[in-house]
Amino acid sequence: MLDGVALEYSLYKRALLDLLPNLAIQEIRVTGGGEKSSTWNQIKADRLQIPVVSVERTGGTPMGSALIAGFGVGLFNSLPAAASEWVHLGDTYAPDRSKSKLAGERIQKYAHLLQMVDAWSRKDSTAMCEL
Repeated sequence: MLDGVALEYSLYKRALLDLLPNLAIQEIRVTGGGEKSSTWNQIKADRLQIPVVSVERTGGTPMGSALIAGFGVGLFNSLPAAASEWVHLGDTYAPDRSKSKLAGERIQKYAHLLQMVDAWSRKDSTAMCEL
């Protein structure tokens, strides 16, 4: 199940790079419950072939919202400076480069599987409309 989610992330990465071909993704930062699992973070790093860094101070979205709100009301002069004070990084999970080929193959198969499910779904819904 975790690998399936990591493969989905890989498709998001592919779409992002298709839109912004000059984008150089340096790392992925994770927060929330999933950042606590070293196994899960390693799977993401291996599939994405990008370092995954956990954020020590949890809070994710609420913390980000608090930072933006604080900046919006003038509590902080600089959003990047406030974020660097608030956000403390935890462990880094480096991608296993020997798994790069496997990751690429699995992503291709996953993308193909999604296309087949989509085609099946459309065919099925067309048949349902004819009833």
